Amino acid sequence: MPASVISSSTKSIVLQIEVSIDSGNMLNLEDSLQRALNEAGQLGTKELLGLFESPNKEPIVVNQQKWNYKGKVLKHYETLYGRIPLERSVYQGVRGGSTLAALDLRAGIIGSATPKFAKSIAWKYSQMPAPAVKEDFETNHQRTLSNSYIKHLSDRVGALIEDQQDTHYHLPPLKEPVETIAIGLDGTCMLLCEEGWREAMCGTLSLYSADGDRLHTIYTASSPEYGKRNYSAPFI
Repeated sequence: MPASVISSSTKSIVLQIEVSIDSGNMLNLEDSLQRALNEAGQLGTKELLGLFESPNKEPIVVNQQKWNYKGKVLKHYETLYGRIPLERSVYQGVRGGSTLAALDLRAGIIGSATPKFAKSIAWKYSQMPAPAVKEDFETNHQRTLSNSYIKHLSDRVGALIEDQQDTHYHLPPLKEPVETIAIGLDGTCMLLCEEGWREAMCGTLSLYSADGDRLHTIYTASSPEYGKRNYSAPFI
């Protein structure tokens, strides 16, 4: 085995790798080294994930609800170094229904991706289209991913960022009281690299005085989406 865990504790992890040097070609040697480092990364990440596992079978409280231990379930985690199989504890609410894994919550797992892996994909996808991200991971990280997975994971990261942002809008001082609020909705076409022309939504919230003078306008916009459901919901 090219990599192994020598020791592991709550303070440190010691990993050992073995690199084959049968080939005299430097590129092949570097690829061999990267494979060994990726395997070590998988082993190390598995140990790190274990730090967020529940130490016992006691119930946990999430969102002011009690969740009881239901056993261990196998899950495959996606990391920068490869896919990691890990059995982790799952919990279920007192009324039954879906289960949750405390490890996923504590470690900040996004779907099945570790935070570093999700951050890396989302950043690359913000710089280039999914096929280029896919090729980058295959060429530079020895990881094979699908275009749909890259897009889906990046969308989830974006949604989390939006949830954490302060959405309060602070109005500037207005010279007169607001008498009327006007809502405007419109769209404009954007040329996307992979999907051609798509309509992006834009809108305004305009504040007017009793005399009909416009005091201030708030502008908002959204990237293209089919049906415009998410963008139109606040206005319906």
